Amino acid sequence: MVTTEAFVLETYLAAYAPKSLTASAWLNARGEVLDLVRQLGPGSEGETKNLLGALTRYLGRMCPDGVADLSALTADGIDRFVAMERAAGAKDSTLGQVTPRLQRLLRAREGKPAPKRVRRRTKSLPTFDAVTDVEWEALAQCATAVALEGKAALLAFLEAGEKCGFRPEGLAAVGWGPTEINDLRPAFETHSGLSLDLQRLRNHWLTSVMSVSEPLSTIVSRHGLTRRDLERAARGFCTQESSSALLRSA
Repeated sequence: MVTTEAFVLETYLAAYAPKSLTASAWLNARGEVLDLVRQLGPGSEGETKNLLGALTRYLGRMCPDGVADLSALTADGIDRFVAMERAAGAKDSTLGQVTPRLQRLLRAREGKPAPKRVRRRTKSLPTFDAVTDVEWEALAQCATAVALEGKAALLAFLEAGEKCGFRPEGLAAVGWGPTEINDLRPAFETHSGLSLDLQRLRNHWLTSVMSVSEPLSTIVSRHGLTRRDLERAARGFCTQESSSALLRSA
């Protein structure tokens, strides 16, 4: 007895005509392609269309001689396909959808079971540990005393850090890469006896910038803050009510 789902699938497969293959190439590969898609048992027209579209697009790219053959579907081939598509101007967002479908088809072709879905637990936010005002003052006091072989003093580092939220890429863009920052730590700790922790500096900056009388939406836009940034910084305020109010205003 043919179920409704099987009938809908077979009807769609029978009528499918790919855009990525020539008529002769599709005639050559059609039987194998449809059998492979049947193995996955797609449960909807959308899923079936996506699988067929990904596979025929792959074959059209990897079999340019017009003789489409499923033997061309390999793990290495998928990597080369992605590189070729990207070079041809395909968007990463599109390739991010096509690639998993191809990998799924490859596993089916090789007779491998589908990977089990692993439920990931949502990670809790790290404990909020902002730099205290005393520590921040110590940083400022050490600013003129600590210098790096002709590089800017610590004050320049703090100013650059405040502008970019102590983001590593932002600091690197203005000359404060991992090497320079690591070189700065020992000198600073020698003068102040305090440790230099970029995450704690960033927390302090976030709580400070979120405390000013400027619309939070403006601050978020100007500094490129994320929801996670806001959640971390809001935890530095005294009351749950003020934290919630800040997040709502964003």
